[in-house]
Amino acid sequence: MNDLTLLATTRQAAEILGVHESSIKRWNTSKQLNAQQTSGGHRRFSISEILAFAKKNRLDSPLLFYGSYAERVWSATEELRKKGDYELLTQLVYEWIVDDRTTFVTRLLVHIIRKDYPLEDLIDNLLAEVLYRVGDNYMSGNLAIGDEHRATHSLRDVLIHLKEQLRETGYARPARNRPITILGCGREEEHELGALMARLVLEVQGWTVVYLGLDVPTEEFAKQQAKHEAALVCISMMPPRGERDVHHIFNLLDKMYDRRHPYRLAFGGGAVANIENFKVHGSIPEVRIFKSMKEFSYWIQKIAD
Repeated sequence: MNDLTLLATTRQAAEILGVHESSIKRWNTSKQLNAQQTSGGHRRFSISEILAFAKKNRLDSPLLFYGSYAERVWSATEELRKKGDYELLTQLVYEWIVDDRTTFVTRLLVHIIRKDYPLEDLIDNLLAEVLYRVGDNYMSGNLAIGDEHRATHSLRDVLIHLKEQLRETGYARPARNRPITILGCGREEEHELGALMARLVLEVQGWTVVYLGLDVPTEEFAKQQAKHEAALVCISMMPPRGERDVHHIFNLLDKMYDRRHPYRLAFGGGAVANIENFKVHGSIPEVRIFKSMKEFSYWIQKIAD
């Protein structure tokens, strides 16, 4: 990160402080808010000075919520906005997850989503990457098992709180007369982060989700589908499970399939990441595996229309 990363234009300073650009220019002219001059004569404002000004004048800048992290939040979100680069954001969120600063993560995600960044992109490029880093650092010995468990549960808390926040802001709310999906993790599955991410995407797309949680017997997916007349069954699976387990679940559900209660079947999670040329034949009209949340989001929107 260089010094230029922490300099804001007049427009950006106005956005940070929630005021009109004319106010920024007036405060600079009256020397209340200092600025640097570019070779072209344009104003550039230090983020630290903008935040100090906000504190002094009791302006309600969202960045103040993050305390000592405020400048890093601004830099990370600017890198995302200008370049589509998630690296600074990933580093920051990883630190917060490991330190159990879930409120910071949730607040920042809601802010980014309000800027019209698709939820599925944030999951694929940010949250999934943070999860991978937690796992990699645990495997390399940089995180103790207790720290890894804590980080995983912190990310789980973020997903649950984010679901509540998106409902409150109108981004995610189960809608009446919308299709129903049964969602859960396969038998003996102990990791539900992928399923919680899928639940967020489904609800944002307007689906009503019947969430079954962890360690769901395969037969129960079929029973709940029939009970709720669900149009879709989604099953999350993680390693060490793999293609053989996916086919085993499909075969059992296909044997139980009742044409009076038609539905589509989708698999996701790390267990399907290495599956190529996935093909099955049976009574269930469509069976898919998804390796990215973006692909899954596009599909559920298409089949709901």
